[in-house]
Amino acid sequence: MSARIDNQVSQNASAIQTLIDNAQSINEMPVLSPAIDNADLFVLQITSTGQTVSCTAQQVMDLFESTQTGLVVKVGTPVNNQIGIWTGDGTLEGDAKVTFDGTDFLVDGRIITKSYCIFRNGVIDLTLSAVPTSSRAIVIPDEDGELATKEWIKSNPLSPVSSIREVQVVVSPTQLKDLVANPKSIIPAAGSLKVIKIISITGYLDYGTVAFDFVSELKFQYETSGIDINIGTYADWNQSTDYFFNINKMASSGGQLSANEGVVLTVATDATVGDGYITIVVLYAEQDFNISA
Repeated sequence: MSARIDNQVSQNASAIQTLIDNAQSINEMPVLSPAIDNADLFVLQITSTGQTVSCTAQQVMDLFESTQTGLVVKVGTPVNNQIGIWTGDGTLEGDAKVTFDGTDFLVDGRIITKSYCIFRNGVIDLTLSAVPTSSRAIVIPDEDGELATKEWIKSNPLSPVSSIREVQVVVSPTQLKDLVANPKSIIPAAGSLKVIKIISITGYLDYGTVAFDFVSELKFQYETSGIDINIGTYADWNQSTDYFFNINKMASSGGQLSANEGVVLTVATDATVGDGYITIVVLYAEQDFNISA
């Protein structure tokens, strides 16, 4: 190359670097083409902006190599859908045991977590390479966070605590004065081998103008067997002001329960007067004993 050309490309070095930087900033690859008026030079151009600079092919190659830092080098034989695994600084390879095809994420190996996994808007589908021989086995993380099969005390699947419910029932003055003949339904029956287990009952008297005159305790019973569950002190129901109150359980422990029965509110002797409304809030569980041996 002549001295004139050497001097020209030396002067253009900063301009070439500027053009390359500009191209990178807009994510565009510059186009290199032969110069029309000089067989020893080329023209480097950003097509979208029209920016050009003259240079030698070797100079452009040297500049590109010096500016392209942090490139990733692939090793092994990665194929489509494989997820990259770092094997060193700047080195990436695929693995046939870790793939994602846009629908299924496949890991052919152990999954280890030091915390816990959260799955939302989907279903967990675990396919075990070694099927547990026990019908009581479930898959849970062990103390090291690795998935493992464990024995469980029940043979049916784990169920969420969605069986705990709350019901609110408003009992009118007319209903409150007719509980002997027409007990007020509070909770419907849950079904075969399902027990309504009351956790707590809270009452609220919305006092009118006349207080009730109950003379016997108000009872929450199973509707068919008549087994008492909770008993309310009638003095709470006879208040002459707006009043919140608790309705106690039968005993601190023990007591018969009954399956497939709803819960009703009743009393031994009806009130003869009273015009308030009483709201009953019951927190209860439907306990299902349909469990295979």
